[in-house]
Amino acid sequence: MDTHVRDNLNAVHITQVTALPGSPFDGQLIVFTDSTSAPTYVWQLRYNANSVSTYKWEWIGGSTFKSTETDISFANITSYAMTNSPAAIAAPLAGDYDIIISGTAMRLTGNESFWSYNVNSAGAADTIAARSTATGGGALWFYQRQTLAASDSVRIAYKASNSGTNHFLDNARLELRPYRVG
Repeated sequence: MDTHVRDNLNAVHITQVTALPGSPFDGQLIVFTDSTSAPTYVWQLRYNANSVSTYKWEWIGGSTFKSTETDISFANITSYAMTNSPAAIAAPLAGDYDIIISGTAMRLTGNESFWSYNVNSAGAADTIAARSTATGGGALWFYQRQTLAASDSVRIAYKASNSGTNHFLDNARLELRPYRVG
């Protein structure tokens, strides 16, 4: 009987970890974090042994891994440039992530702003960009699912459709939310 009670308690007990378990079992729940004393993010993950994905730990709740909010402004940039503020975010685990960019976008006159991201300093493109034509300011929220390797660095990238206009993204934030990791 003790074995059954122990197994039942282990099944409902959720362990907080900073590394994925080496021998997971189907349905196992964990709380994954970067620090048990001062976490930057806290993700509840469930192991799905039947998943066809390489990444078997599925996100079922928790916070996003996010940068500090900052203001971005630029002019006369017509090819994608990266911002160092907010800082890049490095994926803590390999997996599929939702990359989220948000803020209040504005331009003074004229053309469009393009807000995208790049991974390890490459990959920003119009096909994965949010476009803003708001002259008075408007909410911008954009996400794209992307497979990342552990420690891949993600940054916000931006450009304008043509030169001569000032563009802004106030309260810019970059976030990573896991979909599946492994």
